[in-house]
Amino acid sequence: MEGKNTSNIQELEYDPLGRTPLQVGIEVTIAVLICIACIVGNSLVVVTIHRNPRLNSITNMLVENLAWTDIIMATLHLPFWIASMRSGQWLFGHLACKFVGFSELVFGTASLQTMAGIAVNRYFSVVKRNYFVKYFSDRKTTYVIIIATWVFPVLVCSPPLYGWGTIEFSGKFTDCTMGWYVKDISYITFLLTVAIFITMSIIIYCYFTIFRFVRQSSRQVQTYNRLRDKLYHQKEAMTEKEKKIIRVFVAVVCVYTLCWTPVCVVGFCEVFGHAAPRFVYIIVYYMMFSSSFCNPIIYGAFNPQFRMAFKRVHASLHISVDKPSRRSNSARGEPSGNDLIWAR
Repeated sequence: MEGKNTSNIQELEYDPLGRTPLQVGIEVTIAVLICIACIVGNSLVVVTIHRNPRLNSITNMLVENLAWTDIIMATLHLPFWIASMRSGQWLFGHLACKFVGFSELVFGTASLQTMAGIAVNRYFSVVKRNYFVKYFSDRKTTYVIIIATWVFPVLVCSPPLYGWGTIEFSGKFTDCTMGWYVKDISYITFLLTVAIFITMSIIIYCYFTIFRFVRQSSRQVQTYNRLRDKLYHQKEAMTEKEKKIIRVFVAVVCVYTLCWTPVCVVGFCEVFGHAAPRFVYIIVYYMMFSSSFCNPIIYGAFNPQFRMAFKRVHASLHISVDKPSRRSNSARGEPSGNDLIWAR
């Protein structure tokens, strides 16, 4: 009996990746926190946009689409990653592995394409204002852009499903993801070039052109005659507003780049036979998925409208949660916490 109990304990403690129970617990806890932060933070962005009429703009349609890419990633992909991290192996079959790995590529690419859509939107809004009014002021154009941000990733990320490239379980990442092999170098190069390098070039061009245009406009504004003081202040205010908007989206792109670049570097090193220790793979994977909850933080830090709207949504949720306790307190004739606050 004692020998049987010992073997059962050994089975429970056995990990295919050779991790201790403490290591497994730490890895899974961090992954769960990332998943929760992604869902809560981006859901708050979606709710805030819909509940605040001032934020219901064409540009924020793309911001909402970006939030949805992160929400869907957190709900459809991350739970499989967490389960695999807990068990140290893939438990859901070959077809599910293909789908989960494919979803990771699609959602990550869709996020970057949405950022490119935002950059193009801002470019026409600032630099080519006439074209913006003519083409981008219509929500139909934005819907077309949103559809494109999903269709394009599906097209460029699907080749591994029919043989060009590999999607399989990686014990180092503890996830079903794209295989980094020499035999797949043609697809890896294609994906990185079409989905990342070209897209990033468009984003960089748009924001660099905007920066140069705004700087030139600021210099022109400073030369206006004082007799046209009213026009001066209007121009200056418009320029400052555009600067704030651009600052937000540049920060989003920079964070995305910082979070996703390490995993690409580690993958390329593996292609050429330079595998890193497993903890490096885990860290870069944490960084990659952390980009999904950074965007709401950036909106709150840089955009006063979002910051105030976040506070209003939080306050309304707090009030709605507090209502049952207020009713029960009122029934007993006791003042609620909110009543005491308002009394002050």
